Amino acid sequence: MDQDRLVPYRSFVEWYRETAPDRYFDDEAATKENPTDRKVGLKARYDEFRADYSAKQVQILFEKHRTAAWFLEKYDPSERYSDLRARVRKQGWQGSLDQFVEQLEAGKFDYVFESGNSKPTEQTTTDPQTGEAQDSVKVEVSETTQSEKPEKVEEEEEDGDEDPEWANGKNGDKDEVIIPHKGHQVMIKSIPPEIGRLQLEPVVDKLSGVASLALGEPVARRSYYRSAWIEFNTEKEAREAMDKLSGQEIENFKLRVTMIRSPLIAKIKRTSVLVSGNERLEEDIDTMKRLVHILEVEADTLANYKPLAERTAVEGVDVKMESPVKEEQESTEHIHRGSAAVQARLDQMLPPLQGSESRYQRLAMTVDLYLAYLRSAFYCCYYCAVIADRADELQRKCVKHIRTAHNEKEADDIQRNQKRLDREDHWFLLHDEKIEMLIHRDELDPTRFGGKNLDKALEQKLVQHIRQEDEAKFRCVNCNKMFKNSGYVCKHISNKHPEMIDPEFTKELRIYNNFALDPHRIQMPPANPPPVGSGRHARDATRRDDHASKRRATIDNMEAARRRTPPPDAKIDPRAAQRLTYQDLDEVAGGGEDIALMY
Repeated sequence: MDQDRLVPYRSFVEWYRETAPDRYFDDEAATKENPTDRKVGLKARYDEFRADYSAKQVQILFEKHRTAAWFLEKYDPSERYSDLRARVRKQGWQGSLDQFVEQLEAGKFDYVFESGNSKPTEQTTTDPQTGEAQDSVKVEVSETTQSEKPEKVEEEEEDGDEDPEWANGKNGDKDEVIIPHKGHQVMIKSIPPEIGRLQLEPVVDKLSGVASLALGEPVARRSYYRSAWIEFNTEKEAREAMDKLSGQEIENFKLRVTMIRSPLIAKIKRTSVLVSGNERLEEDIDTMKRLVHILEVEADTLANYKPLAERTAVEGVDVKMESPVKEEQESTEHIHRGSAAVQARLDQMLPPLQGSESRYQRLAMTVDLYLAYLRSAFYCCYYCAVIADRADELQRKCVKHIRTAHNEKEADDIQRNQKRLDREDHWFLLHDEKIEMLIHRDELDPTRFGGKNLDKALEQKLVQHIRQEDEAKFRCVNCNKMFKNSGYVCKHISNKHPEMIDPEFTKELRIYNNFALDPHRIQMPPANPPPVGSGRHARDATRRDDHASKRRATIDNMEAARRRTPPPDAKIDPRAAQRLTYQDLDEVAGGGEDIALMY
């Protein structure tokens, strides 16, 4: 199935039934016998289609962006770029965990659960940024915010997501928030793909009063250009930086800068009501605890991290390279002190278990507090499956994500509406896969998400160094040792003959899989994007586009036919043989000289 975008499950099933009816009925029967098993039946065929689609997209995007600066900064495993990622996150996360624990113990994230509240738009969960109830539209933040324009630009980076309908709230203006601008920031409007943070930092370091530097994500609709934000301590320093940066060139690219004064305008995201079912809440609690543990260990590692510049030569004298992390780790209690504080607070807040209603309250309050912990301490939105380096970066990607309260009537309506149920099942599938990439990244098979199998790729690379003697006898050409299969030969060559493997080959494979396993990797924009809007205006726009396309095709065909010359042996049409010539009726008959008339 050749598609320029990932189609929903129902559309795939319809196509599969038309193109392969024999296999379709067998797979349909297997699906009815095991409706939840994705290894057999129609769901297995759909997963195969998704894996094939992802593999094609990843290959095309990798070849296009493999040399871009932003691409290497995100996915290159070499020490230069891994150090860049570590020190940027260390600076952004610094103090956030301590601040959350202080606010938690002060009761900022406490709330009273309203047992009678079952409306999906009336939330009593806590805003992880402020501790206010999430039914409030106004959002107050402590970090510097961005202007309206960069917010709109940043939203475009998610255009390639497989299910964009779930990206925005659907309750009108009440889901739109306006965050007032704070601080003193200068925005670099556009940075080309070939210029990265490593090229920009030396220029920024020459400015005075710089508090932080943040770069946005590349946007496909802007030819993968991105923006940057520089925060200053005072407005005077920001204005001086404006004068210095305006018109300055980096690698022959002239910078365009502006002072940010407009507020950040964004939409609140809301989950499905099915997220608040008891079984789903229990699953999310277990998943969030595993994710929290991983992020706590990373936060402790970053707290002890020594940047590469501090570990390299000092004044030209070579020094012994040290581990980026101190060998003497902090105690386990320090690593998990955030979880311990959360659990202690829950023990104080949770009502006693006395029935189904109290069970739901306990689950909902636990989920909401862990959501606040992830967002406030690690700048992680669980429902978006995104982890940011800074608070303002998370605001640009997800300003707020509300867990919709349980509503039995709406849940039943969804179960009876097959189209809505398919859409929500698709959202759960994508969300669970993205979380899986964050938690079990090293254990996943990269081929599921468009990556490459390292063993198979290495075997193809070393095929000339392997000779098959018999059915289960494979010999290493370099040392003539015999093995049972080619995989053992590849491992043998990797351990005993590493000089046979090009280091760049292994590095490229790691970059490729890092890109494939990124839950928010860039997507290819659709070849024919749908018209903006919905309803009658969108249909009219589609009809006009189709009519214009057909008319252009007709004109092109007529022009091509007119210019087409007949073959040499073709007979001439009698009508074409009658040559019509022009005759001047005022000319003298017989062709003599002009006669001058005398009046």
